Amino acid sequence: MPPERAHLRRGPNSTSSSSTTCSMISDPGEIELREQLERDKIVAMYDRGPDNPHIANWERSEWEGFKRTDRFGFVQRDNFVFAQETPKRKSQDVMPLSVSSFSLVKWKNWFGKACQTNSEFAYGRSCSISMLSRLHTGKESELLARARLISKHVKQIDLDVGRTYRHHAAFRRRYDVKQQSLFNLLVAYSVFNTEIGYCQGMSQIGALLLMFLDEEDAFWCLHSLMISPRHTMHGFFVTGFPKLQRFESHFRKILKHYKPKVYDALEKEAIPYFFVTKWWFGCFLDRVPFPLALRIWDVYILYGDEVLMGMALNIMDMHEKTIRNLSLEKFMEFVQSGLANDFGFTDDEAIQSLRNIVYKLKKDRKNRPAPPEKEEPLEPLGAVLEETMMDIHERVHEVRLRQAPDSCSSNEANDLDESKEQIIVPDRCCGDGFRERLIV
Repeated sequence: MPPERAHLRRGPNSTSSSSTTCSMISDPGEIELREQLERDKIVAMYDRGPDNPHIANWERSEWEGFKRTDRFGFVQRDNFVFAQETPKRKSQDVMPLSVSSFSLVKWKNWFGKACQTNSEFAYGRSCSISMLSRLHTGKESELLARARLISKHVKQIDLDVGRTYRHHAAFRRRYDVKQQSLFNLLVAYSVFNTEIGYCQGMSQIGALLLMFLDEEDAFWCLHSLMISPRHTMHGFFVTGFPKLQRFESHFRKILKHYKPKVYDALEKEAIPYFFVTKWWFGCFLDRVPFPLALRIWDVYILYGDEVLMGMALNIMDMHEKTIRNLSLEKFMEFVQSGLANDFGFTDDEAIQSLRNIVYKLKKDRKNRPAPPEKEEPLEPLGAVLEETMMDIHERVHEVRLRQAPDSCSSNEANDLDESKEQIIVPDRCCGDGFRERLIV
């Protein structure tokens, strides 16, 4: 794995996913106990919700000065001027998530004027959510019940949920409904697709889906994006990032072919290409303005991988003059925050240019890299469901019984005492008719 991307992989064996205290303990049994107690405590915080008095002050978001929201739900200061409110902008900017019907594969659907449908229908139709839900009725709830007890990724997911779109009204309040749904979605998927488990970048995708879909539909939409032939995002997030390496290699080739001066400028400044990681992992979320990102997501769900490659080349094309004159430091600042603050072009201009580039790449048969050998899931999906809830409860209970009064410091003991209150998990989170008490 390239060292500059190693931080993206947050698995159970990663030191960043375990507490510092646990990393200093050599006894596997005690490590397992501490991880289980930490997992119980995190789950209990989500069960208690946003009114829990034990929420740390630094995790609470202050609303003072942020009394307005834009039409996407992002809170803004009182003196913020909405670009979308100008008459010219209103005439151009149709609500991005009602771009196309996803049944008419025509270029005019890139501009949102062919069919006024809502995002729930559009995303659901394209990702076959209804079919997946019918085939796997109730499976998401069963996965969640098991994940809350045994997922190795709970801590890292909790950390990322706490910093995902905190400037959005739905995700601003800690442990509120949408944060609970995002936590449930990611934790459940971490035990469903064990090859990925959890990787940074998935929280933003999950949050975007939850803005327009309910929890179960968002779960199956995420899974469809991972495994569908058009998207195969599994290759981006699985250990080793094979699809990322394949796409980066192809991007270098097409950049050199179509934009040799930009390519030479990047080579001259010795600029590494890991900036494309955030572009492709989240399909340009947080790397371009949110309204434009939604437009890109619409065509990405419709057309698939070729949009990722096309938009990367599109940025190099539209900002060629700027990029050729940037040093390494200025370039990284430009692609990481500069474009997100001000893309420099209207959304329609960006999408029109993207359309032309994707069409050109497709005509030249350079819209996709060579097909992969193996990037689809190899391990069985949802294998955790083969273990009954009774067996999982017994196994977890045995781990909890290892706790001794002197096994942790006084501060840790106080923290654990706070979580010993009997918290009843909702019925939907405990399959096989069980209701679990987090601390027995």
